[in-house]
Amino acid sequence: MKIELSFSETEKMIESKTDKKIQLSHVDDSTIKVVFPTSIHVPFVRNITKNISMNLSVDMKGTNILALVYDGGIAVNGVFTGALNLIEDEPKFNFVEKADNHQLYLHLDQLEQLRDLLTKVDIESINVIESGFSITCKLKEIL
Repeated sequence: MKIELSFSETEKMIESKTDKKIQLSHVDDSTIKVVFPTSIHVPFVRNITKNISMNLSVDMKGTNILALVYDGGIAVNGVFTGALNLIEDEPKFNFVEKADNHQLYLHLDQLEQLRDLLTKVDIESINVIESGFSITCKLKEIL
């Protein structure tokens, strides 16, 4: 079974949950480019908004763990470190595991929105296509 999720749908979902507007685009079959604005306060001047750009690779590790590997620069590392520090004690984010070398593991079976679905299917792969994501699933044998 294949499921396709467009970049536009993904951007809208992220914005509705976080109030942050991002842009996603295709790089290759496992990598997306993510662009998001951030504000920098310059004393005695004003807030300056800059776009931060990064590549994010996606790969399934087993059937329920999605590995995200981000390219690291000072700004990107700062954003990820800050975000992870904010969510590490939040129970609703217990599905996020920080790993070494700019990696995050998302335990999809711990996400309330996916828990029921993952009792019926295994996610075999997630590929990046020109317009978004192609997700290949396999139905589990349900007795």
